[in-house]
Amino acid sequence: MVCIEDLPTGSGGGSQNFPVRVPQKPGNYHPEFLGNDFLRSDVKPLEVTSPSGPSFTVTGNLIEWQKFSIRIRLGENTATAHTIA
Repeated sequence: MVCIEDLPTGSGGGSQNFPVRVPQKPGNYHPEFLGNDFLRSDVKPLEVTSPSGPSFTVTGNLIEWQKFSIRIRLGENTATAHTIA
């Protein structure tokens, strides 16, 4: 079951049942475990800069940006986001 919420309006879309693919076995995506054929060689570097500094703060697992705050929990095979406000 997945709960979908419309963030701009704050209206709850309710819960919907649809198939969610779950990996059959854990995978490690660190480059040393992937081999040479997995990684692409044609990707150019991407540089993201913020000359005035970041517009967000990170305190432990709490991320605050503008009027939003969210807590992130990372598990072995999952990432969970909990909206606070």
